[in-house]
Amino acid sequence: MARKGPSAAMCRSMKAFAVAYLRVSSKANCGDGKTSLKRQAEAVKAFAAKHALRLEKGGLFQDVGVSGTTPLQQRPGVLKMLEYAQQRGIARIIVEDCSRFARCVLVQELGLNLLRDMGFSAISAANPDHFQDDSPYAKLVRQLIGAISEFQRNDLVTRLRKGREINLQKSGKVTMQGTPKLGGKPNRLEAKEGNVIKGVIRKVLKNKKIQAGDLAKIRKLLFEKGITTAKGKQISHSQALAWARAIVD
Repeated sequence: MARKGPSAAMCRSMKAFAVAYLRVSSKANCGDGKTSLKRQAEAVKAFAAKHALRLEKGGLFQDVGVSGTTPLQQRPGVLKMLEYAQQRGIARIIVEDCSRFARCVLVQELGLNLLRDMGFSAISAANPDHFQDDSPYAKLVRQLIGAISEFQRNDLVTRLRKGREINLQKSGKVTMQGTPKLGGKPNRLEAKEGNVIKGVIRKVLKNKKIQAGDLAKIRKLLFEKGITTAKGKQISHSQALAWARAIVD
C-alpha cells in the first residue's frame, strides 16, 4: 500500500510539529550575498505554514560543506536534528526538495529506510508525495530523479576538475614529475631554496645514478644548510629520493 503524506486532520492538530533540514555542499554557498540557505529556509517555512505544521525557531538544522552523497548518519546537522526531534516526539522532517536530502540514489534509499525505522518521515516541500509514496511506480520515479541528481553532481565535479587542470596547465605550475600541480604544498624545488637543494644533490650524485648512502648524505647536508621539515628535522628518505630523481631525470 502506498504511503501517504500527513493527513489534513493531522496537519490541523496543534501537535503537528516538524523540523526542517537545510544543506549546501560547499561553504562558498553560504554567508553574505549567498542565497541557498535562505532560499531553502523560506521554502520549508512556507510549506509548513501552508500545511499547518509548526516549525519552532530551533527546529531548523543545516549541514554546510556536506556533500549530498554523504550518508545521513555521517552528517552532523542530521544527527543534531534527529536527537532534537526524538526528545520532542517530532516525526516529520521537511526539506526544500529531494536534492537537499541526497544526490545519490543509494544514499537516498538507505537514508529513507533509516528514518522510517526510527519513526520519522521525510517531506519534500517541492513535491510532498516524493518520499511518502512506496508504490512501485513512485519508487521508480524517486530513484530516477535521484539518479539524475547524482549524474548532475558528477557532471559538475568533472567539469570543475577539468577547468582547474586547464588553468593549472596554462599557469605552468607543475609537480616534481612534471604533471599539473593540483594544489597542496608548494614545490620547494621551485622556491628560493630550490637552488640550494639542487646544488647539494648534484654535489653528492655528480651526475651518476643514486647509490647506497647517497640519500643519507643528501639529507644530512641539506639539514646543515637549513633545509628541514616544518618541525625542524631532517627531510624524509622519500622526499630526498623524490628530489634526487627529479634532478637526475
